[in-house]
Amino acid sequence: MISELENPYDKESLRLFPRTFKRFNNVQTIRCIKCGIDHPTFYYRYPKRNICNSCLAQPSDTHFTCKSCQQEFYYDFATLFKYERLVEKKDFVMPTHCPYCRADKRSCSTCSRIAPAYRIDDNGMCFDCASDFRNRIVEVYRCRDCPRTIELTQGQYDFHMKKFGKLPLRCEQCRQNRRSGY
Repeated sequence: MISELENPYDKESLRLFPRTFKRFNNVQTIRCIKCGIDHPTFYYRYPKRNICNSCLAQPSDTHFTCKSCQQEFYYDFATLFKYERLVEKKDFVMPTHCPYCRADKRSCSTCSRIAPAYRIDDNGMCFDCASDFRNRIVEVYRCRDCPRTIELTQGQYDFHMKKFGKLPLRCEQCRQNRRSGY
């Protein structure tokens, strides 16, 4: 007993406030690459990464740029490792928006569903409502050259008005025939 105090196996155990668990001869330890302390292997959620559980909450060295606010942000090691594991195992994409932009929620003006602000367009609609709005038919009229009808969706109507300033007079097939020389 006295020999253990004079020449201890673990000097950390002699401290008044030890930073890790007491070690014995048969306990395997891993040195944390962040704090530099040898911890027992059970104190690691990701033992292959060599970062102890207490250091998992620290910001990682890898930074990301938010697509909305253009600010650089860092995930803590626990979140980064979780996302990396999901990318490896599933069809998962790393989030490209910072936690603040993802937390900023707005209501859709059409369906009143709550969505992140970056998923709401300039008209106040969520992605699904905007897609439905673009795909609804707004114009139906006859082709100038044949008896077919032309049905334009809101997206097509907006495209023609923005690019040409007028709606097409002929259906798609008649326009193709005119381009090919027939």
